[in-house]
Amino acid sequence: MNRKNKTVMRSAKQTAAFVLAGAVLFGLPVGGAAETAQAAQPGKKAVKSPEQLTVTRKKGNKIRVSWKKTQAVKKAKVQVYLKTGNGPYRKIGTTAGTGLTTKTLKYNTAYGVRVRTVSGRKGSPYVYSKNTIVFLKRPSGVKLQKISGNRLKISWRQISRTGAAKNAKIQVYLKCGNGKAKKISVTKGKTVTTEPLKKSGIYRAAVRAVTGKNYSAFSHYSAAVRINADKADRIQDAEKKKPTVSLVREKQTGLVNMKWAQYAVVTFDQGYSLDNSRILVDGTDVSEAVTKVTDDGSIVKWEITSLNPGKLTVQSKSDVDVSETVTLSQNKKPVPPQVVKKTAPAFFLTHGPVSVYDYYLTNYDEEGNVRSRPAKTTFSLSENSERIRSYSEDAELQEDGSGTVEIMFNYSSGKDKAWFDAVAEKGALELVADSEQKTVLNSHLTYSKRIAEHNGSPVGVIRVPVGQDNFRSNGEYYIRTRSKGSKSAMTRIHVVNKKAPSILISESGKIVSGQNIHFHIKDMTEGIRESIKEVTLKDPTGQTRALTHIDDWFHYGNTGLFVLYNDTERASGTNHTLYRGTYTLTIKAAGFKTCSKTFVVDEGLDPAAAGQKKTGTAAAGKRSQAVKTYSAKVDTVSGATGIAGGSGSSSSGGTMVSANILFDGDLLANALILDDLGINNSSAKAIAERWQKDVIYDYAYAEDGKVFYDWTEYYNAVSDAQNAGRYLSFAEYAKTADGEKNQKPSQVKMVLEDNMLGDIMDNYAGKEAPVLTLTNGSAVKEGEDAVLISSDSDYMKAITGVYEQDRYEPIRGFQVKDGKLVIAASALQLKKGEKQSDNFFEVKADGYQTTRIQIPCEKNLEDVKLRVDAADKLSVGQDVSIRIEGSKGDFLKNLKEVRLSNGKKTRDVHTKSQAGTSGNDWYEIDSSGTVLTLKAGLFQAEGNYELTLSSEWYGDKSVSIAVKEAAEDPEAQKAPEVKSVTEQNKIYRIAFAGEEGVTEKFLNSIRSVRVGDTDYEKALLGVSSSSAASYGTDCENPAYGGKQVILELTRDGFSKDRDTQVTVRARGYQALTFVLHADGTLAASENQKSEGKAEAPEAKAFVKQQGDGWLTNDWYYLDFGANNDEARSYLTKKLKAVTVNGITYHAAGENEYISSASGNKYKFGTGNIGNDNLLMLTAGDGLKKGGKATIVLEAEGYQTKTIRIGEDGSLL
Repeated sequence: MNRKNKTVMRSAKQTAAFVLAGAVLFGLPVGGAAETAQAAQPGKKAVKSPEQLTVTRKKGNKIRVSWKKTQAVKKAKVQVYLKTGNGPYRKIGTTAGTGLTTKTLKYNTAYGVRVRTVSGRKGSPYVYSKNTIVFLKRPSGVKLQKISGNRLKISWRQISRTGAAKNAKIQVYLKCGNGKAKKISVTKGKTVTTEPLKKSGIYRAAVRAVTGKNYSAFSHYSAAVRINADKADRIQDAEKKKPTVSLVREKQTGLVNMKWAQYAVVTFDQGYSLDNSRILVDGTDVSEAVTKVTDDGSIVKWEITSLNPGKLTVQSKSDVDVSETVTLSQNKKPVPPQVVKKTAPAFFLTHGPVSVYDYYLTNYDEEGNVRSRPAKTTFSLSENSERIRSYSEDAELQEDGSGTVEIMFNYSSGKDKAWFDAVAEKGALELVADSEQKTVLNSHLTYSKRIAEHNGSPVGVIRVPVGQDNFRSNGEYYIRTRSKGSKSAMTRIHVVNKKAPSILISESGKIVSGQNIHFHIKDMTEGIRESIKEVTLKDPTGQTRALTHIDDWFHYGNTGLFVLYNDTERASGTNHTLYRGTYTLTIKAAGFKTCSKTFVVDEGLDPAAAGQKKTGTAAAGKRSQAVKTYSAKVDTVSGATGIAGGSGSSSSGGTMVSANILFDGDLLANALILDDLGINNSSAKAIAERWQKDVIYDYAYAEDGKVFYDWTEYYNAVSDAQNAGRYLSFAEYAKTADGEKNQKPSQVKMVLEDNMLGDIMDNYAGKEAPVLTLTNGSAVKEGEDAVLISSDSDYMKAITGVYEQDRYEPIRGFQVKDGKLVIAASALQLKKGEKQSDNFFEVKADGYQTTRIQIPCEKNLEDVKLRVDAADKLSVGQDVSIRIEGSKGDFLKNLKEVRLSNGKKTRDVHTKSQAGTSGNDWYEIDSSGTVLTLKAGLFQAEGNYELTLSSEWYGDKSVSIAVKEAAEDPEAQKAPEVKSVTEQNKIYRIAFAGEEGVTEKFLNSIRSVRVGDTDYEKALLGVSSSSAASYGTDCENPAYGGKQVILELTRDGFSKDRDTQVTVRARGYQALTFVLHADGTLAASENQKSEGKAEAPEAKAFVKQQGDGWLTNDWYYLDFGANNDEARSYLTKKLKAVTVNGITYHAAGENEYISSASGNKYKFGTGNIGNDNLLMLTAGDGLKKGGKATIVLEAEGYQTKTIRIGEDGSLL
């Protein structure tokens, strides 16, 4: 219920000074002594204050402050201060002159002035202006209208009454001919009517606003009006005789008798309300007991205390001479009324039939909350100006199920912008069913938002893709858009099939007036409900009629059959086709584009007989009200009919149950009053009809709900008292009547303000719970208990439990202590990512209704900064610790993601349990929750790293980490020496000298590989030619397996035109460095050069020898040239090792022929003449595939020799 305390605005009478018409500027001389100053110190002369302070208005909303030019002012300067409203004085200037003019000031704001003289550090006492200055806007739109009796009605646009102008009045001046304008009235309204004018002439009117001694500029004169009078007389001044003013609407002001209660009802005229008026009944002011009937207070009520009150008077608070009296009865001796409140029943318990569907149906408000009780007990007679304005054009649903709904919101005013900007990028939209219940269909819509231009103005645009959960079909929906801290917007959207329906005539011959006409609608597939919303028919006379479902037409669902009824023999039948000629049938349906069909009625009346074409309602056939608007939705399942305008129960058909229905007494009284006054409000009318027709009355009870009074006994007691000439209120009846305390039903459904039924309630009796106020401020900080207080100490003592929504057990963390309700911090939740989350609880108390409270919980964010420990001493192979400065653990407690980038690649870092221990590349958090350590395995190479920590509520925090290469340990083990380099499938295979076990251990300890300027990454699943800058290990002969003794490197880091240095670093070893030439051959190592090893002789040719396939095999030889003693010595005495494509070849036996040898063999040969120097090779595993090859020769005293063979067998 919306029962707020009424605040009565009190304004003192204000005496308006007479000002000549047209005067705009005026001076306000200000006197008064200066405020008392502190006594001057002995021997020091006090500074004198400025004299004769004057404050004058200037054009352009400026103030001129001036003072007398005295001797004291000549020798010093004057400081000028200005204050706004009740705020502090602020210095606006210092001058050596005798005046200062302000900048342009605001309308409707009170300004005060003070000045003082200053000399050095000494200052005089302040001198203050006696009056405040308020700039009022000039009124506009003045109109003069002649009415009966030689009277004139003067009207103008309502002025803004905000801020200091809230009590502003309008002075009305009337001028006849060239005479002087005279003030005839002072009012807060928008109109004034003169007394009959007795002077003939041309009249004009002008008005101005006034508050205190502050006046606006005069309005422009109205258009002239001529008055002809028989006798001349002057206009009587308003101070002598007041003009006639209407305060109430008499036809809707009077007594409303409901039998069980009677109310004096007042309907105010425009410009008047309880705020500026008082209500007297038979001379007694009853204003404080008056309550609203409408939201805006334009209609109010007061329950009488004695039968037949005589007169009701509405009187202006600002002028007791302005009043209006309405006769309530002819009682000449009425009993003086008593000023008492809450005399009527607070609730009425009834029972009546409700469909099972309605009984278990849950209704939701525009914010998505379950509706159980009325949100208010008053009614609105106009559109809600606070509604968020939005618009959505029809959205087409494509054949593939795609489509986009676009919603536009106003984005012009600051309020509009703030509302739209507060709509979150995610989670702010819900899809809601197009029903009175507003059921949520999808609470997690995805969408995008932007600002665009529409018709030359900026609009906020939200685009929602079709195809999401429960949003795949055509039809009508609502979209609820939530804005943080503001009301939600409910926008009706219409998704239509891309293909429009078409209408075909389905008749066998000519069409004559009065026959039912059959049509077939194609491409309109329906669901459970009838989709057609509106049907109109345009006849040959040009008149368009809205037709009513069932009475005028019927659609047989997915059969496509549509019948236009014209048979007047049917009940409520009407002939819509009276005339011969062309008709147009138009159908609007939910989920479909509008479709029309033009057809011809061949026989009927001549359209000319209809006379001149008309617009509006015309009689047709036998039913007098043929022109109707569609006012009911029919549910084909339950046959439910809703009230026009969106009010009413959702259904009335189907299986029925007897339900306990609870009416709020104030809501019911207001509905019955509006119905009795004949004021059109669909919700009020529906509630009145439910009360009068649909229920059986059981009990009436007061607000505390402790005693239930039988309705029949109460009604008869009131009736008997009236028959005896006495008025009996419920409050008086309850003092002596015997009620029942144990008749409360277990569950009820309450009638809501739109006549829908609220959710089933089992805790409905008792007083309305008082407001609980949060003492923590606007929100509770994370980790704090919520503390709430109430003005009702009895309520605090009666609290029995605090419950989370939809929970049956109370929360553990609550207590009532020292008259305060304390909810523990542990019971307050923060949603992830939200800096403030709302927590909802229900508070139950004995003798009170359950109340719902909202407690905002605000994230207590730490002001954190990341710092690297020992940042200038970090080296490869060390753990790195990051300290979270300013944190007590919350930042890392809510850590979501850890990312580490080396400038080229970013990787996610996980905990030890997630990443495992093999790579030593996880992170860990210390016990204080303020230090995060990155393990050494994450820093395999020197360089600059970027660490990003992503934490819930905090977002991303980053810090740079510079890691240097660790100083080489001279005691570390020496790395194996590179023996050879071969290329296979665009991958370099590096072989090492020494034992295989030693080599494998070294390769398994590698932590970084740098090729030229490129840092290589270790390949996870082996190196391939498609891998980018990666390394790995392999066995010498992958076909046979074995130890991992080969280092594989992709080619992308190597230069094609110069030498490339490769650096391999392994844990526990000295760095290994070797160089590859541009052709891929291994350069001599520094060790080889320092040992003085000679360069090996050059091979002259590589030749393949073809075997016969039976006794001999294919074999090869390298020719080092004939008659070359060095080559012979190299091949026969110094050669120690041969590898072919990474495969080790062994020396063949003396009696073994290479052409018939098996396996991987090599042998020296002399050729046919005996003076050649040949290195013969079996095809073996290294050359069996032919093509490109790399042969590496190692010989004692010689540098390693690498020979590369091309695809065609040529030496490279």
